[in-house]
Amino acid sequence: MFCFSRKCKGDFHELAAEADLTPRVRLWHYRDEDKREIDFVLTDGDGRFLHVEVKAGSAVRGDDFKHIDWFRARFAPGAVGIVLHTGDAVLPFGSKRYAVPFGSLFGA
Repeated sequence: MFCFSRKCKGDFHELAAEADLTPRVRLWHYRDEDKREIDFVLTDGDGRFLHVEVKAGSAVRGDDFKHIDWFRARFAPGAVGIVLHTGDAVLPFGSKRYAVPFGSLFGA
């Protein structure tokens, strides 16, 4: 686990350390003592971030990005945030924030 700065009180747990990702891409889960959680945080060797939240439903709201927004504001301002959902459409939610249907990941 690691933290980006002394201000960060959360834990990062590396996932799938043996997964067949490129050596530069690392996959993490973030949760802190204030119950902010991001399901997947991907980082690369160039310091870029992708935050992914997984949602069981098809209705996505701006509030579904709240933990992604909090994290971006403090540690990764250029990060892309994605909420995966069960709906059918890719929907933009402002700067570098998107709701993406699960099916689009598999070409459906």
